[in-house]
Amino acid sequence: VREGWGRIWQLTLTEAPLFTLGLGFLVTSSAAKAYQPLAFAKVLSTVRGGGESKVWSQEGAYVLGLSLAQALCSGLRALAWGSMQTRLVDRLRRAVYDSLLDQDLQFHEERSVGELTSRLSADCSAVAEVFSLRFNIFFKNLVSLAFGSAFLLWTSWRLSVSLLLVWGVLSVVTRWYGGFVTSLATRRQELTAKVNEVAEESLSLIQTVRSLGLEDQSKEKFANASAAVSEVEALRFSGYALFHGASTAISSAILMLTLVLGGGLVAKGMLTV
Repeated sequence: VREGWGRIWQLTLTEAPLFTLGLGFLVTSSAAKAYQPLAFAKVLSTVRGGGESKVWSQEGAYVLGLSLAQALCSGLRALAWGSMQTRLVDRLRRAVYDSLLDQDLQFHEERSVGELTSRLSADCSAVAEVFSLRFNIFFKNLVSLAFGSAFLLWTSWRLSVSLLLVWGVLSVVTRWYGGFVTSLATRRQELTAKVNEVAEESLSLIQTVRSLGLEDQSKEKFANASAAVSEVEALRFSGYALFHGASTAISSAILMLTLVLGGGLVAKGMLTV
């Protein structure tokens, strides 16, 4: 896993300007989002306290500005990192193809064309998925966690320390799921290459298959290879369901713990609302 992330990071550094630009938009968006609850609380406090309409109108305009800034920066971040993803995957695809052409003949004799073309297409698609989904989610959650932790620490250090244990449990579950998905992804790529190899073998020799009456055997062989891929996909979705359920339960536990501990601190006068 570390080696994979290291290679992805090396690819990312080749597009450092776009990455930095997107990261800047992400930080700005996360900061605006983290400050929004406090800004909303000020507006409600002013309205509830009978403040002048001019005052709470200004505060409301400030909240609206925060919301617009968050939405704008979020969109610009998606644009910057989307452009970075397109450029990186294109560079990677061309690099893989150039590397395949530069291999000696023995390398090509030991591998089928279906396996090589599968690696060229499927592996590059997998990298694109990493950039479009996991890469964005990782940095988005990381920055949001940093701002949320800083805001919580500024609000009450006692509450922050109490929640570190629950966050530790969530990080362990996330780490396990990441390793599980990575192992399945490797297996899926190998089985997908096998499916393409079986299909290419029968279709390229279709005249021989027809003349020898091997249609049923070819169909059965392809069905078995395809079923193996389906089994891996079933395992992947089962793992996702387990992870999603566990993470949802832990998130609910964090919310309940925050309410209980926060309420206790408010009752003792250690925290104001």
